[in-house]
Amino acid sequence: MQEHNEDPTLVLMVGGPPVPTVGAKVFSGASDSSLPSNVQELSLEKRRQWVGAWNGRFKDCQDEGGSAKECESSAFAVANSTIKKELSTEEAEKFYNGMIESWDIYGAQFGQEEVNYNSLGATEERGCANCRWFIAPGACIIVINYPDPIVPNGISDKWEAKKVFEPDPLRVVIVESQDAALEDKAPQDAAPIKLSISLPERLVG
Repeated sequence: MQEHNEDPTLVLMVGGPPVPTVGAKVFSGASDSSLPSNVQELSLEKRRQWVGAWNGRFKDCQDEGGSAKECESSAFAVANSTIKKELSTEEAEKFYNGMIESWDIYGAQFGQEEVNYNSLGATEERGCANCRWFIAPGACIIVINYPDPIVPNGISDKWEAKKVFEPDPLRVVIVESQDAALEDKAPQDAAPIKLSISLPERLVG
């Protein structure tokens, strides 16, 4: 993801001395041209809500020691959850249809609280280890890996059984060879064939 600050020399006040924005992927505001395309299509008020939630969560995550990828994933999840309840049915459909097209996989993931993820909640029948979304050894396609790690013995509301590939059965047609068919039809007690041969006169004693 590219830097969102228009001025790379800008500094942020985070409860202390100025902190350079190098690596701090915050959006400059509701009119930032680097906002995801589906966010840009929201009303100005909703864009402001989304950006405020995104920037706030990203900065908090960095203060907590999260990596850039973890903080970006967490910020997307919080911003999406914040705006979701403000959207009409039509707006929500348009917003989420454009999500995967506009962002990478981290922008489309759910927050752990949103799906009730429990890193120790697996049972004998269900758990991340046998979920279709789990990526060994410790990642999930649709749930962010923050604040708890995604582990094989975890579980969330988004658990789905792994899909087992079962190819369609092959249709086999048994065809008899022509020789075998003729042998089956030949009578078992057929009389021998008599041949009549004429020899030249010079060979007759």
